[in-house]
Amino acid sequence: MMKSPVRRSAKRLLFVGLITALVVGLTTLIAIASRDSKQTSLSKRPTNTRVDDNQAGSAVVRNQVQTPRPGELTLVWFSATWCEICKVMRPFISNVVAEFPNVHLEEHDVDRESQLAKQHFVRGTPTFVFVNSEGKEILRFNGASERGFRQQIERALSLI
Repeated sequence: MMKSPVRRSAKRLLFVGLITALVVGLTTLIAIASRDSKQTSLSKRPTNTRVDDNQAGSAVVRNQVQTPRPGELTLVWFSATWCEICKVMRPFISNVVAEFPNVHLEEHDVDRESQLAKQHFVRGTPTFVFVNSEGKEILRFNGASERGFRQQIERALSLI
């Protein structure tokens, strides 16, 4: 039995229409994702650095991580003022770190200290990096619940 040419043409048009819609939809998603990644890319952010005043009165650029003493760790927290997850975590981070006397917390803003963030290959916030007394990274993680945060600190301490 032969199908009518009109019916076959209608099916082809429907198929072509669906493929076109799919291509347009994917192109739109790719454009949105590309735009969003450009907005949050560290390389596109301003390269301002945080400046602290020391006791002598001269400015000191804090673009480095402090190396802890043997048996201790520095927990480097890369955050940003616009980071919603950082805002949620902020209330419990200091309290949890205070439970571990061998862990010292340093917070660095990725917008103000973009060079430091690049050196530590930070691709998103919050990023937490544990540095040992030799200045080497021993563990890194991104965001966590209070319980997960505590577990990551315990895991890092077990590695020294």
